[in-house]
This record gives sequence, structure tokens and C-alpha cells, in this order.
Amino acid sequence: MKIAIVDDDAALLASLGSLLRSEGHEVLCFDNGLEAFWLLADDNPVDLLIVDNIMPHGIDGDMLLQHLPDRNYPVIMVTGYPEDAKQLDLAGLGVSALLPKPLDLDQLRKAIAQPGKAAE
Repeated sequence: MKIAIVDDDAALLASLGSLLRSEGHEVLCFDNGLEAFWLLADDNPVDLLIVDNIMPHGIDGDMLLQHLPDRNYPVIMVTGYPEDAKQLDLAGLGVSALLPKPLDLDQLRKAIAQPGKAAE
């Protein structure tokens, strides 16, 4: 599976990318939403997007999702502020799962395995 990860936390980005690669996934890592936007908007298909909701530089996760045209892949949103993220129209943004930080790897694996499940 080709997975794009967008998160401003360099340590999380590196460890999550490494973990998913070790499980056989092709992984693209972005440390900011704008960089991810340019690659993903340029018809670079992925099978799944994992995106942090709050990023201090440029585009937040919800803004990224609002501006990516014609997405046909599921989205897992991760956040250190789950109560704030629940205020978003997650279904309207195409978010299939909302996971709190720190990430529970079993929850993440389950969300990756069942990417079509609607966000709670």
C-alpha cells in the first residue's frame, strides 16, 4: 500500500515512516501540509493519507483536506487535540478514522487495515 504521512513532528514522522516501511508499505513523508499539497494535488496517487490536524507552519490537516481536489483515498487524521478535531466535519473532509496522539500502534494498524470505516 502506498501511504502518505503528513506531520510536523519529525520524530513521529521518521518512526512512523520506518515502521510502515518495515511492514511492507511504500511511504511518502511530509513535514508540512504545503509540501504534501503540491505532491498530492499533482496527481500523485496514494492508497491512504495519514495527516496531523494541527501543524504550525502553513497548512493544517483540515485545510489540506479541503484543498485537495478529487481525493479517492481514505484519510486517517491524527491529533494531539482530539476534542478540537471532533468539532470538524470529519465525514465531509473524508476522514475515515480519527486517532489521538500519542498513537496507539494497534489502533493505527486497525485503521490502516479497515480504511473505509467512517470516523467516529
